Amino acid sequence: EPTHADETTREILQNLQLPLMVKPCNLGSSIGISSAHDEEQLMISIAGAFVFDHQVIVEPLLENMYELNISILEGDPNRASAIERPKREKLLLTFEEKYLKDGGKKGGQKTSSGMASLQRDINPADVPDEIKNQVHDFALKAFSGLDCRGLVRFDFMVDKNNNQVYFNEINTLPGSFAYYLWEAAESRIPFTELLTQLVRTAQASWQEKKKIRRGIERRIFMETK
Repeated sequence: EPTHADETTREILQNLQLPLMVKPCNLGSSIGISSAHDEEQLMISIAGAFVFDHQVIVEPLLENMYELNISILEGDPNRASAIERPKREKLLLTFEEKYLKDGGKKGGQKTSSGMASLQRDINPADVPDEIKNQVHDFALKAFSGLDCRGLVRFDFMVDKNNNQVYFNEINTLPGSFAYYLWEAAESRIPFTELLTQLVRTAQASWQEKKKIRRGIERRIFMETK
């Protein structure tokens, strides 16, 4: 609880070693996240994260790492996009760097293309194939295991010290539908085709849910006759 940050800090340090990453559980876009390298920073980070959410995640901080992202599209079979490695000036990408950097101006207001405008390497040649294959396989398994629908983007982190791949988060409705990853995929999908497929998938899912609902209603009716 935010009112017991000192007790929570001591409990965490009994199980995890500094440095640590602290972030709100149910938010994204780097809002409310911070790193802690000592006990005081950890206490402040926990209290700060509770401003944004009623649950907080505390996990080991990878200080020597890079990020790899991949999108998965529902289908028969499910399909994986190209892999991207976002370029970052700092260890943590802030909300401003993700969504406001390099934005132009329209009507006096600053605009941005969101994550699509972020600098990135698509299918980075200097990332070992073994790691890219792990990201590809992990994402497909996670899509099925989490019973995902439509299109999502999975974000992974790779520890440079040992090439260990860590699952970071799932973006259930990624900005711009991660179209840039599909335009660079081995089996390229243009943006219009991607949208069309998502609409058709949603329609098929809706029809399937209607059949299930009608089946349940029919059984209830027969049982109450």
